[in-house]
Amino acid sequence: MATILFRETRARAFEQVLGAAPEAVERAVIHRELVGEPSLEVVLANLATLLGVGKLEALRILGVSRSRKSRNPKMDVELLDRAYATLDLYARVASILGTEQAPLWFKTPKRALAGTRPIDLLETRVGLAKLAGMVTALEDGAYL
Repeated sequence: MATILFRETRARAFEQVLGAAPEAVERAVIHRELVGEPSLEVVLANLATLLGVGKLEALRILGVSRSRKSRNPKMDVELLDRAYATLDLYARVASILGTEQAPLWFKTPKRALAGTRPIDLLETRVGLAKLAGMVTALEDGAYL
C-alpha cells in the first residue's frame, strides 16, 4: 500500500481538503491539536468537491448536523480525525482506480455491501472498518 502513487495521491487529497500534509494531520490528531484549514465550511466544500457530492452529504460523512455547523463553524480534533480516516480511505481507492473513478466507486451501490453505497458507510467507525477491508481486497486484486 505504501507505493509512491498512494503517497502522492494521499498528499494531494489532504492538501486539497484540509490544507495540511497527512503526517501533520496524524500528529495533530494524536496530540489533540488542530492543523490546517480552521473553517468547517471550507473543509466541507473541499471534501464535497473531492468526492463529487453535495455539502449536505459531506456534512453527513463528517458526522456534523446542520445546527452544529451553524453554532460552531470551526474544525475540531474529532472532525479532523473523521476527515483523516475518510481521506486516507479515498487515497487508497484513488491509487487503485484513479482520481476520476474513485468518487464514482464511493457513490455506486456494491453487492458486497448488500446494495449499500460505500459513501454511506463513511460516517461510522464500523462502516470505515468494513470499507477498509473491502479496499484491502481491491488492493489484493479482487473485483468489488
